[in-house]
Amino acid sequence: MQGAFDAWLDQKEDSAYTLQGEDMLRFINALNRTNFKLPESESITSGSEDLHQILLVAILKVGGLYAFSRNSFSR
Repeated sequence: MQGAFDAWLDQKEDSAYTLQGEDMLRFINALNRTNFKLPESESITSGSEDLHQILLVAILKVGGLYAFSRNSFSR
């Protein structure tokens, strides 16, 4: 999330990052501690090593639009 914030500060067009492994699990656990509810998934909670998500943030003046996918985004 720091990379997305830095991209917003610099007002870049977008920022992409691959969430995987322990980083992905920390992200999911952080979301689970908020009011944002993720769908229940055994693959998420099992800590599967091949679990990953590509995070793309489209940078706006007032924030960003976040998109997640298992596959790369085309530009």
